Amino acid sequence: MSEHVRASDFARDLIASNDAQAGPSNGMPAPPIARFQPFPVDALPPSIARFVTAVAGATGTDPSWAALAALTVIAGCVGNRAAVRLKHGWVEPAILWAALIGKSGSIKSVVLRLVTRPLVELFKAERDAFAAKLREHATAVERHSVAMSKWRAEQKSGPPTDPPLEPEVPRERRVLVSDITVEKLASLLGENPLGLLVVRDELAGLVNSFNRYAGGKGSDLQNWLSMNDGGPLVVDRKTAGSAFVERGSVSLLGTIQPFTLEHVFGSLEREAGLLARILLAYPPDQPALWSDAELPDEVVAEWRELLATLLAFEPARDDAGQPRPRLIGLADDAPAAFIQWHDNHAHGMAAVADDHLRAHWSKLKGTCARIALLFACLKAVEGATVSAVSPDCVRRAIVVTEWLKGESARVYGGLAATREDRNRQRLLEWIARHGGRVSVRDLTHGCWAFRGDATAARVALGELADLGFGRWVYRRSGATGGKPSEQLELVPSCDRTITNTPAGDASNEGIGDGEVGDGGPGSLGRGPDTGDSDGPES
Repeated sequence: MSEHVRASDFARDLIASNDAQAGPSNGMPAPPIARFQPFPVDALPPSIARFVTAVAGATGTDPSWAALAALTVIAGCVGNRAAVRLKHGWVEPAILWAALIGKSGSIKSVVLRLVTRPLVELFKAERDAFAAKLREHATAVERHSVAMSKWRAEQKSGPPTDPPLEPEVPRERRVLVSDITVEKLASLLGENPLGLLVVRDELAGLVNSFNRYAGGKGSDLQNWLSMNDGGPLVVDRKTAGSAFVERGSVSLLGTIQPFTLEHVFGSLEREAGLLARILLAYPPDQPALWSDAELPDEVVAEWRELLATLLAFEPARDDAGQPRPRLIGLADDAPAAFIQWHDNHAHGMAAVADDHLRAHWSKLKGTCARIALLFACLKAVEGATVSAVSPDCVRRAIVVTEWLKGESARVYGGLAATREDRNRQRLLEWIARHGGRVSVRDLTHGCWAFRGDATAARVALGELADLGFGRWVYRRSGATGGKPSEQLELVPSCDRTITNTPAGDASNEGIGDGEVGDGGPGSLGRGPDTGDSDGPES
């Protein structure tokens, strides 16, 4: 490929129409990125499914974003209130980390806001209550100062007595946090031992802050990895002092643009297992068309009530009266389904060549149990007494986890694809959108990555023909004679279009860092260069 076809570090638009799992056809190599599969909304408990469907309908987005966000929010609300015990020595906490992947302007931030809105409302109410407590505390401090002065005077002439008790400093009840350092997170966890939910509209800022100490070799990354398992959190800072949290339960939800995914999660973060712990959803782009659909008030109220009930779920207590997770085991007839899936998953994982994907899949064993636990906790919301995770919860969790498994393979396939693979897929997709047959001139006039470079365009098309993706065809010239026009025609198995993307829509077209844009809707003529912006979301 010519250097004019600039490659992205990550396949910005995973080619939804290419199903690598279908294998080669007609002797041609299959593109490496698999087809996007719809999220199994029916596997969710009805209360979540109604909310997810309503959010997707109101925003015109794929349900996978709302589903993954809803599950993570539920995990953040359960936190240290419950954990699932699979067997002796294997306990999984109610903790999920998730990233909604999408280009700028894809409305993923709107989905994030709708799903987390009840917690934002709770945060505002708790902030007002905390402000009132601080005012009361300030008054109590003044009274204590007066009482201390009186006590000191009495000590000079009377018998010794104990000093007045200092007023207790109020603690702020928190569930939702956003832009936060690990020191502040440890402090808030000390005040909120039942756990927290970190929500970041752009995960890049959070991940980039992990190693800001000691010349980029700080310990924040390890602290975060510990919190994914609800493990102990120890933070030592020269200026901030030391902090210790026995069970650092922190769920994490955020968005990230595909262009930045590979840059943010570099070799250090991948080798450490950070990306392996994050559940991913990257549905194909679809045009943000106007819709009269709105999020029904009754659905919003039901979602708010569901989260409030989870937050009121009572944890267990240790001998000192401190909260600890209520351990919930599998029902007598539930282990069989989980064990069968567990072993099948292990066999499939052994065949995965990508080390990073294999690390991600290894975490899905625990993820499946965690999701089953969340489904069991939702039964408690309905008024049922939950003493064990039912087979129904396990089966539903397996279906959801299998979707997460396939989606991670698709995203990791984009990360692992070579630069040439990604550029080739971009070009195949672009040609398919424009009728499946293009000339060198079509590329140099309509595809800005090749603008003005006929040599690069011919090399690119020739490579597709050599690999068997297309064949050269010749169209006779008109009545005036002349050389027949030469075009590359895609073979039928390559002539596919991207799901949910109309022809002529340049917003979802691209090869690498330089987008493959049209000269105008439905045309291959020369026009202004167009490309996707990776700027801030609106």
